[in-house]
Amino acid sequence: MNQRGSSPSGNEILALVVADINNPFFADIIKGVSKVARQNGYTVFACDTDETVKTELSVLETIQRQSFAGLIITPVSEQANKNAQLLESIQDSEIPVVLVDREVKSANFDGVFIDNYKGAFDGVEALIRAGHRKIGIIAGPATSRPGKDRLKGYLEALRLYGIPVNEAYVQHGDFRWESGYHLAQRLMELEDRPTAIFVSNNLMSIGCIKALTERQMHVPDDVSLLVFDDSVALHAIGQNISVINRSATQMGVEAAKILIEKIQDKAKSVKRIPKKIVLLPKLELRGSEVLSQKP
Repeated sequence: MNQRGSSPSGNEILALVVADINNPFFADIIKGVSKVARQNGYTVFACDTDETVKTELSVLETIQRQSFAGLIITPVSEQANKNAQLLESIQDSEIPVVLVDREVKSANFDGVFIDNYKGAFDGVEALIRAGHRKIGIIAGPATSRPGKDRLKGYLEALRLYGIPVNEAYVQHGDFRWESGYHLAQRLMELEDRPTAIFVSNNLMSIGCIKALTERQMHVPDDVSLLVFDDSVALHAIGQNISVINRSATQMGVEAAKILIEKIQDKAKSVKRIPKKIVLLPKLELRGSEVLSQKP
């Protein structure tokens, strides 16, 4: 075992709580965390909260009763004050905490995040430069920082290019594929439907594509598509979907490095300032963003 990475309590188990283990993005975070954990002699105990505040609270209460060396978590909501207070209590009880992908309000934790605003802005700007003026969005939940920041990026791109916001084009989902499916149907049922859809996460994009396929609509011939987050599923369906890509595995690696650093500092009674890392997403245009020339 790597003694340099060992917990002072003798416990070599790291708790990892993600919002939805069925989402390939979070599966890749687990890969990144597990890689660094193994290199430092730790085992990872991973579970998910099914994107629900109530389940997250139950998981955190269980973690608080156990003797984990540390905790990495993707919070469900930045507005769940009771959950945030419990996270602070866990950290105060000598279990170091690191956030990944999402933040919580009124708390100052270490964390690894993505510039969601920039990613969304760049994606919507690409649609505008492709000639689109009628751009719909399947946004994430308003209680989620990534959901809010991606919506802000969408709105700012429209504002900068002088495109009025059509409220009917702004649909709020919950990061699950089912909401992408139903909201894409709603957008396509509009009399003046959008020529492009910006989807705020990979799972909702799968639902969106399912809805379009059932309507026998093709991307980009009938409607253009740009998605926040790449996934194997998008490649598997045989469509070159343009994406805002981010390395979830790297986010997991960085979060684990910070956590192990915190564990080591705790053993040495070293006081530290919370570290926040913000990674930049990458826009990858593959052709699905182009404006159709069909009459």
